[in-house]
Amino acid sequence: MPNDPLEEVFAFVERAYLRLQAGDILIRCFEESRTDPMQRMVESLVIAGPHSLAALQEILDEVKVRQRQLDEDRNQVLSDFMGKMNKYGVRLSFFEVKDLNKLTPVRLLETLRIQKGVEENTQLECLHLLRASREMVTSIDEHLLLLMEIENLLLDWVWGLTYQIAHQNQLNEENPDRVH
Repeated sequence: MPNDPLEEVFAFVERAYLRLQAGDILIRCFEESRTDPMQRMVESLVIAGPHSLAALQEILDEVKVRQRQLDEDRNQVLSDFMGKMNKYGVRLSFFEVKDLNKLTPVRLLETLRIQKGVEENTQLECLHLLRASREMVTSIDEHLLLLMEIENLLLDWVWGLTYQIAHQNQLNEENPDRVH
């Protein structure tokens, strides 16, 4: 028998609401630089029982979407930095740009001196751009680390609930007359 279309709509709305709520909590985690808000949400779902496994998986999917977005943001910051440096006539190696935090102001100035012809005003602009880009990358990296912690937390509970469901199903098969 086909699923009731109304039930499918309700399930879709419920998933969308859960993702929206998870997104709000992730933002709070970023603002506080802590995973505690998400831990509280996850713990409340786990206490609700094994039927919350789908909700945990939805939250995990939202975390993965956020990770991809932050990876794209990081790559965009690096690409913008490289593009602006090229615009100033400064040539940096891919390695230097890939790990922007290792490109120190001193190292950048040395590179500018080696390349010659870069005016003092341009050097100052390059240093300012480096500082701003490094700050953005650092912030993104901190958020990515928080998301990795949250992902690990979610995976632990997903595996735990999956085990609990499998164990309960095994018990039910062994003792079909058992009351839950």
